[in-house]
Amino acid sequence: MAITVNKHPDLDDDSYSDGTNWVIDDDGRLHVVSATGNLASYNANQWASAKRVEVPVPIAPNKIQVMLSV
Repeated sequence: MAITVNKHPDLDDDSYSDGTNWVIDDDGRLHVVSATGNLASYNANQWASAKRVEVPVPIAPNKIQVMLSV
């Protein structure tokens, strides 16, 4: 099981294979959590939806290049 976060129709989804749940705080921020703690947080205007998926959505090749160049 994994958690996938849809950020915006023009952006790739983020997937967290260790994600077990998500929490929305009082300020509308989304927190993806696992058995060991917080995996990611999104400000209220940076996410559209979250869902559980059987298989994580693959990361687009251009996103991998961006991540590696940091």
